[in-house]
Amino acid sequence: MGRSKRTRESATDASTKSEITESDDLMAAKKPSVAASTYEREENTLVETPHTNENENDTGHLFADLSDALNAFQVRFEHNEDAYAFTRSISDAMARLTRVREVLDEFHAAAHQIVNAVEADVEAMAFGLCNETTALADVVETSEKKVVDAKSWISQLHQFTNVETAPM
Repeated sequence: MGRSKRTRESATDASTKSEITESDDLMAAKKPSVAASTYEREENTLVETPHTNENENDTGHLFADLSDALNAFQVRFEHNEDAYAFTRSISDAMARLTRVREVLDEFHAAAHQIVNAVEADVEAMAFGLCNETTALADVVETSEKKVVDAKSWISQLHQFTNVETAPM
């Protein structure tokens, strides 16, 4: 199971010939029509260079280099249908990867928007809690001062009412 296809093909001559024939049959079935391949070859842009955003990364440059190499390969072997199918397969894979990159960029942007919204909500909630707690602390402090003042008044009232009057 861990052996490569190439290793399995070289196991016996008979199986090698049959697998190569099956592989050739599959490739023949996947070949594009002559009209379609001629049209795309006339365009001379078999592979588009993917550009996802202004600040390209190394992968974008690698795709551009691969695109150039595939175009050169296509020009050199333009009359070979197998070579054309090879370049078309790689071009399609690159287009799919580009689309995946675009979708991931969209998810990335959406994730940033969600995080920014959550951050704004948390910040607003934190400020609200701080302001509310500060206001409640001010009320408690004012109440404590009123309690101290009331105790002072009560103490003074007790002192005034408990004063012994001297006989006259």
